[in-house]
Amino acid sequence: MDLADAGTTDLARSRALLAGQNQALQLAVGGAPLASVLDVLVLTAERQSDGGVLASILLLEEEGERLRHGAAPSLPAAYSQAIDGLVIGPSVGSCGTAAWRNQVVVVSDIASDPLWTAFRSLAHEHGLAACWSTPIRSTLGEVLGTFAMYYREPRAPSGHDRQVVELLANTAAVVIERDREARERSRIEQSLRSRQERFRALVAASQAIHASLSVEEVVAVITERARTIVGARDATVTLFASGSPASLQVPECEGLSVSLNGAQGAKLGIVQLTGKLSGEFSTDDEAVLTQLASMASVSIENARLYESLREANQRKDEFLATLAHELRNPLAPIGNAIALLRKGGAQATEKVIGIMERQLRQMVHLVDDLLDVSRVTTGKIVLKREPAEVREIVQVAIEASLPLMQAARHTLHLDLPPEALHVVGDRTRLAQVLTNLLNNAAKYTPDGGRITLTARATRRDVLLQVRDSGLGIPADMLPRVFEIFTQVKHAEERSQGGLGLGLALVKKLVEMHGGDVWAESPGLVQGSTFTVRLPLAHAEVQPQEGAATAPVAAAAAFRILVVDDNHDAAESLAMLLQLSNHETMTAYSGPQAIDVARRTRPRAVFLDIGLPGMNGYEVAKAMREDPDLSGTTLVALTGWGTETDQKQALQAGFDYHLTKPAAPDQVQELLARMGQGPVRDGLSS
Repeated sequence: MDLADAGTTDLARSRALLAGQNQALQLAVGGAPLASVLDVLVLTAERQSDGGVLASILLLEEEGERLRHGAAPSLPAAYSQAIDGLVIGPSVGSCGTAAWRNQVVVVSDIASDPLWTAFRSLAHEHGLAACWSTPIRSTLGEVLGTFAMYYREPRAPSGHDRQVVELLANTAAVVIERDREARERSRIEQSLRSRQERFRALVAASQAIHASLSVEEVVAVITERARTIVGARDATVTLFASGSPASLQVPECEGLSVSLNGAQGAKLGIVQLTGKLSGEFSTDDEAVLTQLASMASVSIENARLYESLREANQRKDEFLATLAHELRNPLAPIGNAIALLRKGGAQATEKVIGIMERQLRQMVHLVDDLLDVSRVTTGKIVLKREPAEVREIVQVAIEASLPLMQAARHTLHLDLPPEALHVVGDRTRLAQVLTNLLNNAAKYTPDGGRITLTARATRRDVLLQVRDSGLGIPADMLPRVFEIFTQVKHAEERSQGGLGLGLALVKKLVEMHGGDVWAESPGLVQGSTFTVRLPLAHAEVQPQEGAATAPVAAAAAFRILVVDDNHDAAESLAMLLQLSNHETMTAYSGPQAIDVARRTRPRAVFLDIGLPGMNGYEVAKAMREDPDLSGTTLVALTGWGTETDQKQALQAGFDYHLTKPAAPDQVQELLARMGQGPVRDGLSS
């Protein structure tokens, strides 16, 4: 071949090489699959050779450990399949070694080269005698794959082959990097779309969860939304008992699971997903489930709070209805009694007065229950702690509840130990606890029932039990019978009056004494047992002997001023005092009271606290500042009867404090004490 022919051949090869590169780049720009683009480059390399050459491109996985098939249109398919997934290393044929070393590896005779020891028989089987490989490098010099040339006979590559492969390897690098960038861009865009879709789904789920008013609705929403948003086959929610501690060990679950945690750290439950529809559960899936669980936790607690508030409101409404009913009951006989008195039936006067007194006591009892619960709940009751013998407390309670027992023809059995049992506490309040339990048993036991009161000692405690043969308590009500505003529904027909506050008061008073109380019942119509546990006083305690009560002398006649903005209250008390030969005046406001007192200088003033404008405390202060009234005894007569109210009255200058409605006997006793001399000891009731 002369020089002219050689030049023509070289020019044709250069043009063919350039055409192959341009075709590959155009395909890449046009979005053709990477395999199609690489096929063009491999075929171009084969055409540029002197003949008998088989070319291939292997792609290095992004993890950098294995070579995968890229393009090898002329190599036997079985061979390409056999080396697909080749792990690179220092002695792994031409391609595996080139990728490992990041340099050209030339093997001119596969039959004798140690790099091909593991693959020699495979190459021989497919008629491959020599192979050299060039690493395909990125713009940063990192290996992207290998460009290999195989020969049918042992030989080394020509200079032309090396130049061609170097150019085509650079073109392949551009195409591979572009493909990777495109796939990464697509992955990012898909991820963004997926995140946006999940975000919109989370917003919708949040609205649905927070709109749920019951725990069941919240569970249904999170179960469905978690399953669909994350893409799982199944979703389940397991709720733990209310109030489970933060230290509770959550059992391990198959799949993906997240705890439902309350605001105070308590474990509310667990939400679990199983069966990922595509791939495995990811950290993004866990993040989504955690967000859903957080929203659900808030809504579960809110739903439980809403339900408890709804129940409390319902109990309050029932309580108010009961209160109205119980307050109206005494008013009817009182109204009838007043009508009888107006008709002037003298012979029936004593009976009418008895009716009015009994109904008045019932109204006072209702108000006292309300005040006691309020005082205990707000911490305004102060216990008068002293050694007390259990038998004495039991005796006082029995005396108080005996009328109710007798009216219903109940049989009361006592089971007390022969030895004395002592506790330290407020005798009056402990007797009130037992009285309430005995009254409760009497009210809700059919006539002619059996009630047993038992006392026994353990090593550290005294146990007092009241057992009855009554209507019993449903199992679901046992934990709630001591709650305020709560009454057992079926028992309403047996109730003989009351607001259902007795058991709430029992629980509070027992707890104030360092004890506890609980209820037991086998079921409806099987009776109930209430048990009170109080700390046992181990030291020998000598019962205190009651101080001798000095006989009360008859009250002297006094000039008395009665002050109350309720005209009927002021005038009725003045009339009662007049029946005891006292001289009385009345006033209906603070300024009027001060004016009357300065003109008449009364020996005693019965003064209401809740006067409009100038209240009773201000009136008392003004009177104490007047020297002419220094000998006047001031008595607070008011509906405000807590210990705090009594102390405030004494601090304002009052000598005594009486709570409305004060019994006539109390008023007479107070006046008798006044007759014995000025004593400012804060007598109250």
